Amino acid sequence: MMDVGMEEAKAPESFGIAEASISGGHGAPVVVSGSVAMGTPGGGKTDVKRIRRELRSVPKDRRTEDLYLRAVGSNGQALSCVPVAKRTEAVCLTAVKTEAGPWFLPVLRLVPRVMRTEAVCLAAVERNGLSLEYTPAPLKTPKMCLAAVKASGGALQFVPKRLRTREICLLAVKNLARATEYVPESIMTPDFILDVAAQSGGDLAGGSPDLPPSDAVAA
Repeated sequence: MMDVGMEEAKAPESFGIAEASISGGHGAPVVVSGSVAMGTPGGGKTDVKRIRRELRSVPKDRRTEDLYLRAVGSNGQALSCVPVAKRTEAVCLTAVKTEAGPWFLPVLRLVPRVMRTEAVCLAAVERNGLSLEYTPAPLKTPKMCLAAVKASGGALQFVPKRLRTREICLLAVKNLARATEYVPESIMTPDFILDVAAQSGGDLAGGSPDLPPSDAVAA
């Protein structure tokens, strides 16, 4: 049993903390100096609604950056639970690195524009290529775009037309056959199609379904 101070031992009942949960049992929040450690056993994603409830149970003067880091560290979409003024680069970077992937709306959309640095955006597109939609135009470099289509073929639609090179288009279509609709006509030649077929083992209908449905919502 870890040694806790008098203040932690008398945690408010609203936290719902049992003595066993102080050591992290059963995936319950852990009270350490008035903060809550988010997460579930085995590193599973914690539900955003639960995170929001747990954050609200913590007194405002104890909602530190470390607390928010732990919240978004358990589920990147939990950035929506963090006040905009508290969305520091460290918090935002952690959030985009822990999002579930291209099946949900990109976490980068929740990052304040001033915090959409090259490091944050690159980490975001590497995790979810569709984050390229929310990447500032000046940061849409060949490196950024290549990383995006490598993660999600559908990201080709957000690549500036001048950067839709044969290499980027080939990689995008390899990951998602439907991305061909975003390939410039000048590149969509018989040779290009043959190269795509060769890379996909002849299955032009293959690829990861990384384009989210129109009704996609944050987890």
